Amino acid sequence: MHNRWDGRKVLVTGGAGFVGSHLVDALLKLGSEVTVFDNLSTGFHDFVNSDAKMALGDCRDILALKEVVAGQEFVFHLAAHADVRRNMQTPRAVWKNNVDATLNVLTSMRAARVNNLAFASSGIVYCGKARKRQIPSTQIRFMGRAKLQAST
Repeated sequence: MHNRWDGRKVLVTGGAGFVGSHLVDALLKLGSEVTVFDNLSTGFHDFVNSDAKMALGDCRDILALKEVVAGQEFVFHLAAHADVRRNMQTPRAVWKNNVDATLNVLTSMRAARVNNLAFASSGIVYCGKARKRQIPSTQIRFMGRAKLQAST
């Protein structure tokens, strides 16, 4: 049976976070050549598997992103700021971190002719379970809109 990930060059944005680092581990086990692109604002360098290439950078920096996307075959875009309460204090930062950064990923992929993307959004775009945690609905609506906009 053929392993579709063996030898593939894969970029994981947000790969130093909890979910991203586990994805990196799984991809490496499947034989992929993995590059992690992370600004370490919420992730940790220690989470990154030493077999992966680490590129310190921010998805809001399109020049750095274009450089790291070049030569990749697949991008997993997990980088985001998901702290609803903190993000409501700085809605412009939410937009830049989640929408503008995603546009930069897509623009960089287009420039490098990388056609394969897996995008991690958030369940908050559906608002259901978040309300049960008693987060004010205005926070849910704004964060949900930002994540939904990034995914469309």
